[in-house]
Amino acid sequence: MNQTIYCDHAATTHLKEEVRDFMNQYEQDSYGNPSSLHPIGKKAKDLLIQARQICADCLQASPDELHFTSGGTESIHLALFGAIKANPKKKKIISSPIEHSAVYNTLKYLESKDYQIHWLKPNAEGQISSEELSEALDDNTALVTLMSANNEMGALQKVGEIAQICRTHEILFHTDAVQAAGKIPVDLSEAKVDLLSISGHKFYGPKGTGLLYKRKESKVARLSFGGNQEGGFRSGTENVLGWLGLAKALSLACSKLSQESQRLQEMQSVLMSALANLPAFVLNGPSKLEERLPGNLNYSIRGVSGDQAVLQMAFRGICVSSGSACSEGKIDPSRVILALNPSEPWRAGSSIRISLGALNHADQLDRILAALKSLVR
Repeated sequence: MNQTIYCDHAATTHLKEEVRDFMNQYEQDSYGNPSSLHPIGKKAKDLLIQARQICADCLQASPDELHFTSGGTESIHLALFGAIKANPKKKKIISSPIEHSAVYNTLKYLESKDYQIHWLKPNAEGQISSEELSEALDDNTALVTLMSANNEMGALQKVGEIAQICRTHEILFHTDAVQAAGKIPVDLSEAKVDLLSISGHKFYGPKGTGLLYKRKESKVARLSFGGNQEGGFRSGTENVLGWLGLAKALSLACSKLSQESQRLQEMQSVLMSALANLPAFVLNGPSKLEERLPGNLNYSIRGVSGDQAVLQMAFRGICVSSGSACSEGKIDPSRVILALNPSEPWRAGSSIRISLGALNHADQLDRILAALKSLVR
């Protein structure tokens, strides 16, 4: 029987063996409460300091600018709500309709609470215009939030350029880097963002772990009150072991980033070249590899619904997805693909995402292609 091929790394990744071994190594030493004064608590606190320093080295940030969280969604909420709470007189937020649901649905909620959300329109390949962003900024703008890399169709944004525009206008800029971290370079010494969110399970770390970067001089209010953990920004007893795992996973990903990106792009290129010859498959997102996430492909298939395609691929032992994993169970067309192609609404309901990662290798490509081709016979 053919082994199942996992092509859904954008949804989640497995816990790498090196990360598991690293966590097991410290399991007996990390159970203490880092706020306690006794030796067991001191040992846990030292491990937490170690984890924070590892992440700081990977992201080129200061350790005291990093705040551990329970995942990407919490990191995003702390950033968005903290930014507007710190600037209560400003009621405008600038974003785009292709953001992850953790951002998009939060902004929809704020829209219902009398905030003005300015939705920048992406071009057909999912990129946001810096010129349109500049024109949208005004004295009433509290925050700009734009993702680094799209979770559905892999489009990369010019984060450094966007950050510089916002800095020039003295407006806070948050970027959702959940899909970007561990896959493309994230250097916070160069990209002067104010807030950045990541999630451990996207780069082979443990689920339930995340990180929020908050630049020292950025004015962001705290939302939780309690024991003043995480520099007073995020209260609650620390998940030391989980955050050690996140740090190890991020370190591994960053150390092999160039090599792994090239490997994924080579497989990505093979699939894109083969599917370009099949009229039924229409590529969503950037056509240039350098403008999309390594390993990410998104196609609309003429005459086949996305859900149908996912089930047929699963029947053939290939795990792919339709839309975002966070919207699983819904049959609504992808709002991301619809935003890119409003004149071709069929593409939103017929899209599938293939996201390659550590569990994929070149020997699997023929079988993946055969399964894809069988969808339109």
